[in-house]
Amino acid sequence: MKNKTEHLLFDDNGVHKITPPVKSLNKICLKNGIVLPPIDFYFKLCDSDPKQLSFHKIQPLVCQQNFELIDSQLPQILAAILLITHNANKDLSINELFKILKATNPLNYDLSFGHPMYENKIIHFLESMIYGCTTTQPWNGQYLQTITVVIKENKDNEINCHVYNRYGFIKFLLDNLMVCLPVSNRNDTADTKERLITIQLSIKYQTQKA
Repeated sequence: MKNKTEHLLFDDNGVHKITPPVKSLNKICLKNGIVLPPIDFYFKLCDSDPKQLSFHKIQPLVCQQNFELIDSQLPQILAAILLITHNANKDLSINELFKILKATNPLNYDLSFGHPMYENKIIHFLESMIYGCTTTQPWNGQYLQTITVVIKENKDNEINCHVYNRYGFIKFLLDNLMVCLPVSNRNDTADTKERLITIQLSIKYQTQKA
């Protein structure tokens, strides 16, 4: 099968397919379409109801602090997304999760004025993850100054995104991002007598079928 490489230009006039331009020296590459690699979220199990889980922490801790730098409540929002996907027992698109978050409002935001609280915070999170934030090293909050993002969806398909309008690019991503079905493991911590469950969160690009 012939490899498929697509070039998209994102500017103030929208999204355009273009012929390959001069190669960019500074590129961000999303291998296998991964925007967020698997991260361990720890939840406490309720003694009275094992199905009830409450967010405890993220490991590694540097990852949790990076997320808090983006938004102080981001770990709780991501934990809510993770539990929704875990309970659904299937991959869910980011846009599907936005609808569920707005309907259930797990962080009890005042949504009476129509502010897109969850959407705005997740958009900021995605932009941060693509343009500089990592899950393993402390982040200083600064974005990489590059315009080319390469999405390697698999070994055969590659999309080169030449981004002059980040909002348009993030909107494109939102329409194609999936929160992957989480993998969970039970952890009983003997020294603190805590009953914990670990659930992995990961987000990847996946071309949506028409």
